[in-house]
Amino acid sequence: VLRWARLRARLSVAALAKKMAVTEDTVTEWEEKGTISFKQAEKLALKTHTPIGYLFLASPPVEKLPISDFRTLQSEELRQPSTELLDVIHQAQRQQSWYREYLISQDAEPLPFIGKTTMKTKITQLAAEIRETIGFSIAQSKEATDWEDALRKMVRAVEDAGILVMKIGYAGSNTRRTLDVHEFRGFALADDYAPLVFINGKDATPAQMFTLVHELVHLWLGQSGVSTLESTFVPEGAKEIELYCNQVAAEFLVPLLDLKREYDTRLAALDQVKSLARLYRVSTVVMARRLKDAGYLKWDDYQAFYRKEVDAARAKLQKSKGGDPYATLRSKNSNRFSQALISQTLEGKTSYSDAFSLLGVKTTKTFQQFASELQLTP
Repeated sequence: VLRWARLRARLSVAALAKKMAVTEDTVTEWEEKGTISFKQAEKLALKTHTPIGYLFLASPPVEKLPISDFRTLQSEELRQPSTELLDVIHQAQRQQSWYREYLISQDAEPLPFIGKTTMKTKITQLAAEIRETIGFSIAQSKEATDWEDALRKMVRAVEDAGILVMKIGYAGSNTRRTLDVHEFRGFALADDYAPLVFINGKDATPAQMFTLVHELVHLWLGQSGVSTLESTFVPEGAKEIELYCNQVAAEFLVPLLDLKREYDTRLAALDQVKSLARLYRVSTVVMARRLKDAGYLKWDDYQAFYRKEVDAARAKLQKSKGGDPYATLRSKNSNRFSQALISQTLEGKTSYSDAFSLLGVKTTKTFQQFASELQLTP
């Protein structure tokens, strides 16, 4: 069980020894003998984010994701969900539960589009329907000043449609507990009152755009689940549902009819990938696939381009940024959710302790400043 706790936290023997301020031999001895003092067990539980009771079980518990697993992972190690992934899902579920109860107390109506479609719906039809529902056009993507601007505007449109969007690159308030994009890119929590999309903020911005739309498709299908998109556009081994979501997301972001109008037949397809990706505010991988779908790029050329770009993209994953902590709170908790929770707290309908826990803030000063940033006052 002690070894399981270490591996669950994605720590090497050396890394855990450093966190515990003991030698590597001590950690190895604990794992081999299965014995540890209660005081050290408390510290180990804290450092590995493991419930302390687990450390005294006869065998490791089987931890499963609390929602469906749509991922197409090649690594068996990643099949065991990390503590970070489990924690962000559980926190999102708590936030969703609170927001659902809040909406019902306000006599809100259920959203008509959650679970309204099936995979039998034509890809172009569903892409157009989602675009119309959230009120975000292709023109708005093209008019965005950059990828960040496009994502920001799309998130706002999605939230205005009643869907919570949460984006962060770490678990809890600990920036060292980073989320692994190879483990998951995002997840959806379907609910007819409080649907929620979570985006892994460690991913590159163009990939976050794709994840957002991909998860919206899951909501339209009425499905909660975790996605990795690691096999985006590579059919081998990918699940049928993920391929469908990918195809709808691609059509949403780069409609084929619109692409054919923008494509310059005088130039080679690969020579236009970057400029077209910039125009539509998508990744070069997504654009290359759409050029292949449109018949402008051969499959072998696309595959070679895909492998090259994926390797390059891994070096461009988002680094933790400083900046405005309150902008981070808005992104992490959803502007829509934060407004509702803080308003209810200031009105005395939700306790401050619950609000602190749901928002991930620790002090009254931070809470009050965040409320001020959202233009909310007692």
